[in-house]
This record gives sequence, C-alpha cells and structure tokens, in this order.
Amino acid sequence: MVDRNAFSWTSLISGYFAIGQVEEGRLLFEQMPDSLKNVVSWTTFVLGYARNGLINEGQLDKAMSVVKKMSPSKRDGTFLGALLAACKAHGGHKIANHISKLLIELEPTDSGVYVLLANVYAAHEKWDEFAQVRKMMRERKLKKVASFSQVEVKGKNHVFFVGDRSHPQVEGIHEMLRLMHDHLLRPRWVTLDEI
Repeated sequence: MVDRNAFSWTSLISGYFAIGQVEEGRLLFEQMPDSLKNVVSWTTFVLGYARNGLINEGQLDKAMSVVKKMSPSKRDGTFLGALLAACKAHGGHKIANHISKLLIELEPTDSGVYVLLANVYAAHEKWDEFAQVRKMMRERKLKKVASFSQVEVKGKNHVFFVGDRSHPQVEGIHEMLRLMHDHLLRPRWVTLDEI
C-alpha cells in the first residue's frame, strides 16, 4: 500500500487477532507508527490480547498511561470498556477503579459499566466494593439490560436474547450454527485452482 493509514494498520492487526495469530498482531502493532495509533487501534490491541487470554498487569499499565495522556474529549467508552473487561480477567482491580470512574463520567446511565465493574470486584473477591457498586445502581435506578443479538433477513428483524429459545426456528438456527462452527474448525487445504 502506498498510503498506510491508521485504518489499514488497525484492520490488519484486528485480522491477526481474530484468527488467533496474536504474536503477528502484537508485532504489527509495535511496528505501527505512534503517530497513527489512536483509540480504535489501542482498543483493537487490548481486546485482541484480552480475548486471547494474554493481557497482563504490565500491559494494563501501559494502556492506562495512554488513557491518562488522552484529553477528556478524546476518551472513548469502547476503549475504556475493553480495559475494564481486561481488568476483570487479569487482576487489575486497582486500574479498574480508575477506569470505572472515567467510564461513569462518560456514560453515567450505562448499566453495563456498573455491571462490568461489579463483576471485576466479584472476580477478585472484593465483596465490599461489589456491594457499593450494586448499591450505586439501585440508587441511580439502573437495571441490568439483557444481552441480545439482532439480524435482518429479507427485511425482517430477528432479535435473540441470551438464553431465549422462543424463536419459531430456534432448532434449525442452532443446527446451522453448529454446522458452521464445525466447518470453520475443520482444517482444510486450499488448492491453487480455488484461489
């Protein structure tokens, strides 16, 4: 590519993480010019590492230093949420305190922020802090929103909530997902004729 912008770098890094080639994604992120690294590229990096179970306290500290350098207007809920999720998985409850304060300032009515923070505390058996977050939710009248997926087929929206099996075609949908999953996990050689 002649013009290697933040989008092209981040897309390639995201692709490596998506297919489990974490080391390649990390190396590419390190090669990416600092001037092109933005909230999206950092979010991609942190989420890629977190989803592959490789984030550690040192990387959380480095990501937190990026947050501290950002002006408040540049802070992004997705990036901060990714850091908070990484804290849950990898023991950064001190960093989680700081991130959650920023997130609550940014999105004070997003119950997901409070739930994630409570889950961080629960994962690390910080029960007093857990109780404080749940109390804050009650005081602010925030309720946990059920997770769902939505897809449009032939102009009609289909919504699927976690654990919901009420869709009339649920059995067929689950069978198709199982087949797709099995197909994607099956090793397969590609011939030159197929390229």
